[in-house]
Amino acid sequence: MVLHQVVHHSHARHKTRVKYGARPRVLPFAGAIVRRVGPQEGTVFLERRDDKLYLDGREIVLATVGRLYPDKTFGQVKECLPAGDLLCDLVLDALFQNPSLIPECWAVNEQGEPRFIYFLNGVFADSRGREFAPYLFKSGGKWSRHVAPLKNVQVHPFDYAARLKSAHSLA
Repeated sequence: MVLHQVVHHSHARHKTRVKYGARPRVLPFAGAIVRRVGPQEGTVFLERRDDKLYLDGREIVLATVGRLYPDKTFGQVKECLPAGDLLCDLVLDALFQNPSLIPECWAVNEQGEPRFIYFLNGVFADSRGREFAPYLFKSGGKWSRHVAPLKNVQVHPFDYAARLKSAHSLA
């Protein structure tokens, strides 16, 4: 009998699919309406190589929105960033279902402060039209997710937006 041992080293690759247009796995509250900009159908691949994350081959970076826009609300920050580069709630779903994809460096910043990573291209609205952005964070050794209102809540220094890296990256 031959036993196969899986060895994880720095070259490890993990991959999953994200299907645009799908319903979120979890709605943050009853009656939530999903609002997204960009592709409404198709499949992309989310892949971790070493300690970096890629969406269809494009690197995902964390924009330091809390330090770039300290006096703005999440709604204002969302308007400042290119919508096509922001990641949606479906990517958050895929990461939450496959936590081995999440780079460990996402847990805390360089100062050891916890990161709150927002997925601003897939917001949830309630029956009164108030919008909420989903975010990911690590607490007690486990990845968790929650939502925050887009309006009337200022960003904090430890808030980040997950986005695709471009030539003009804000990360």
